[in-house]
Amino acid sequence: MNTRNASRSAYLISRMKRSGFRMMDGATLTRHAIAAFSRFSARFALVILLAGIFLSTAWSDRVFSRGSATIASTESVNLFASSALTTPKIVFNLGETAWALEMGAPLPSGTGFRQRRFQWVAPDGTVTRQSDITMDAQSDSYQIPASAQVGTWVVKTVDNSGVGFAVAEFVVRDPNPANATADLSVNIIGPFQVTAGASVTYALRVTNNGPEDAQSVELVDSSPEGAILQSIGSPQGWDCATSGGTTTCTRASLARGASALFTIIYQLDADTPVDTTISTTADVSSQTTELRDPDNSSTATSTVVASACTLGCPSNVTQANDAGMNGATVNYADPTSSQNCSNVVCNPPSGSFFPAGVTTVVCSSENGGHCSFTVTVTGAVAIAITGTNPLTVECHSEFQDPGATAQNGNGDAVPVTSSGTVDMNTPGLYTITYTATEGSFTATATRTVEVVDSTPPAITACAPNKTLTANSNNQAVIPNLIGEISASDNCTPAPLVITQSPAAGTVVGIGSAPVTITVTDTAGNFSTCIATVAVPVDLYLHGTGPNNNPPTLFLNNVAPAATNDKFKDSPSVNFNGGNPWKEVGEWDAAAALPAGTLTSLDDLHVWLGLKNSDDQGTRFDLRAEVYKNGLLVAAGETYCITGVTRNPAQAKEVAVTFAPFEAITLNGASDTLTLKVLTRIGSDGAGSACGGHSNAVGLRLYFDAVGRPAKFNFR
Repeated sequence: MNTRNASRSAYLISRMKRSGFRMMDGATLTRHAIAAFSRFSARFALVILLAGIFLSTAWSDRVFSRGSATIASTESVNLFASSALTTPKIVFNLGETAWALEMGAPLPSGTGFRQRRFQWVAPDGTVTRQSDITMDAQSDSYQIPASAQVGTWVVKTVDNSGVGFAVAEFVVRDPNPANATADLSVNIIGPFQVTAGASVTYALRVTNNGPEDAQSVELVDSSPEGAILQSIGSPQGWDCATSGGTTTCTRASLARGASALFTIIYQLDADTPVDTTISTTADVSSQTTELRDPDNSSTATSTVVASACTLGCPSNVTQANDAGMNGATVNYADPTSSQNCSNVVCNPPSGSFFPAGVTTVVCSSENGGHCSFTVTVTGAVAIAITGTNPLTVECHSEFQDPGATAQNGNGDAVPVTSSGTVDMNTPGLYTITYTATEGSFTATATRTVEVVDSTPPAITACAPNKTLTANSNNQAVIPNLIGEISASDNCTPAPLVITQSPAAGTVVGIGSAPVTITVTDTAGNFSTCIATVAVPVDLYLHGTGPNNNPPTLFLNNVAPAATNDKFKDSPSVNFNGGNPWKEVGEWDAAAALPAGTLTSLDDLHVWLGLKNSDDQGTRFDLRAEVYKNGLLVAAGETYCITGVTRNPAQAKEVAVTFAPFEAITLNGASDTLTLKVLTRIGSDGAGSACGGHSNAVGLRLYFDAVGRPAKFNFR
């Protein structure tokens, strides 16, 4: 296989990493495992099935790892927290910048034409950025917009056909807990064919693909029609209960990137007709906002086929306890079977010690035969645990022991005592032992209690927003905000681990930058809040050339020093014809000046006069527009301005307030910021004239002088 084909195959595998059930090798092995259900016992088939699932997951981790990947043997991409490329990072907040470093990519050929590009891809497959790779060990950055998709992103190297080679996965999250999201998925797999009366085993996996932990997770599985739940194997930390043919498993929190594997065994009704189709459906949900719903449900379907084996179990067995024992050794007859049955096994086997009470014996063969009966041991003390075992409880909550019950051979209740303690303030495993004694008979049972900490710290006060003063380079340094946050945790004593991103000392440009402060407890739970650091700057309107309508207009952060005003005249304005806006002037900022995130604009202040004294008494509207790279970002209007005269000494100061707008990012290199000022005959803002003349020769705007420092504030 050549390098390109190998890379394509590996990349396809990496894209299927979200679930081990989807891996190619795993799927092949799974199909073999499912087919084995028609030839072997459900238990043996499950072993093969799970092996396929875990081998596929293990293989995917060998080929692809989140944060970095080496798809071709000499080509790789890794993700970092900053341009220093020293601190790996795979989880980014909205508004942060991700840095990628490639190694080993083919360089441009002798003709200078590229062979590789960086490609940044959003969760929905949208390519958000591409850049050519022209040198080895080249880096590339992507500033994640505040409105970007949350979830799992990809940065990769691609050839000119768009085929990916080296791939790295990273998670984009919204640091605001109120906007937390998660992408839960569930997959369930069972045999294609089953036999009436047999046990049917299903493997079910729940995965949280992030970007946040999923809270109050619930998994619901419906039993196949005519089937009875035999057992459910659930991971630690899950509580499962069955009612009316529905099994519900819950967990307080499922971390991003975590998965849980369940094994569910149902017994089919022995009278289920051949060719019947049975199915079981699993659904997963949580209280965290779900990113993608389609993979929250999964169904496994099987067809009932005729069994080559028929088993007949002995009648139910009732036997008194052995002398002095709280149970009895019970021997029972082997089940009868047809000639087609092979390797018949009963569990518990004949000759086992059966505790006091009722025990179900299940007999089965490798090729589908199945039957069951009960063994009841009387005359002793039987004890049964009440409720879930093992039991998971949240740290620092109130623990209520569900207890246990016991009865003697006559069915009379026997008192139960318990021993063992549970420290609800310390996560860990604890054991409670229940004991019931009557005469010489003693029965015991144990319950495992796991105290978990799945509750994130509570932030009672975030650091306040900061306004910083820009230096001569239009930059400022982010201060240390860690000491200004107040937080507590229900299970972790102070101090909690508190970090901020960007870190203190990070240099930022003009505008506003979100600083995410994260509080983490010893269990890894975390909460975040955001403080905004603003570096405002006044942008002044300037002109080059004569004071009378200078031909070059520009913006910068230097206050005017001249004593004589410059002015810019508008064309004539007329209310007739729809009262159109006429441009007064357009001022551009140098590309290097507006670097940072623009979140708000303070009022534009200008001074107005008349171009012609005959227009005395005319009322005007004034509009200000701000553009990024020619696209409108923000605008504001002031209506029915009165008192405008021809005398320059009486120029009228007017303010225009900008409407709120969505934050934008300016890169300080190629992005341009433009202010455009327009005017028209005065109106009420709804299209009607507000008085005065219906036309004017023009409006004059004064600027670029100590006494007329026309400006607006950028932050």
